[in-house]
Amino acid sequence: MASVRNLLLSLCIALSLLQSVLGFVIPHVDLSKRVYGGFNMSQSASRHAVAVYKRISSNSATVCGGSLISKEYLITAATCVSGGNGAVANASTVTVGYGNLDRYAQEQVVATNIFVHPKFFDGKGGSNIQYNIAVIRIPKLEFTDTVHRIPIYAGPIDPHVKVLATGWGGAENWTGKKTNLQGAVVTTGDISTCAKTDAAFTDQNGPQICTLVDLSPGKGICTGDFGSGLLIKYNNKYSLAGVANWLSGGSDNSGCVGAGAVQHFTHVDYFIDFITQSTGLAKTFLTVGSE
Repeated sequence: MASVRNLLLSLCIALSLLQSVLGFVIPHVDLSKRVYGGFNMSQSASRHAVAVYKRISSNSATVCGGSLISKEYLITAATCVSGGNGAVANASTVTVGYGNLDRYAQEQVVATNIFVHPKFFDGKGGSNIQYNIAVIRIPKLEFTDTVHRIPIYAGPIDPHVKVLATGWGGAENWTGKKTNLQGAVVTTGDISTCAKTDAAFTDQNGPQICTLVDLSPGKGICTGDFGSGLLIKYNNKYSLAGVANWLSGGSDNSGCVGAGAVQHFTHVDYFIDFITQSTGLAKTFLTVGSE
């Protein structure tokens, strides 16, 4: 099963590389498959959302999502800032777009530091997707009507809970015109089904949050959404529960949201010690829902 997950991860990264950019001006392409069954997110619910670009060469970069947790720090997937060969990318090669639901219209800053979970790289040139989380530091932003942090959800997560998966892009028949941040309501799965694609899975409060497409047919993330936030409501406001990590296409290999597809998100609060150590920010400042 580990080899299958690694193959899926490699395929997802390879597909992300197809979404190249020129000088960080991102062209519209028809190859992207991202949030399915989604809707345009509102600005008020998306001020934390950022795009993360990692430069591959002088004229190309990969594209991911991320979530602001303070004026200087954001959370994303470690795969989004991996430099290859078991190393973290140089911060100068990572650019963050913010302040607009249309990622082609965002302002941009260059990262100043990157922290990848110490157990993500396996020391043999590979990685462990159970620890697929990273913190990026950027020059301090000013909070505005379009830029703000999102708190990390520290409460329990149960099976069959509605949560909101987010990311840029369109559905399978995307025309190349839809660039606004998308959201899709998905549903957390039961332990036995989630464990079929993740042997380490014990419940929704471990290192991974699992959602099942069969519980929300036709809805979910795809290869262009890695690093983007999985949101859950607490006191009627959205908070950050997970980071888009990896997916299984189902028993018939029918794609991101085919029958039986399982989607995994890194559980952000599970790694709160790593986050507080990387940022120097207090857990009481970063989190909600632990009461």
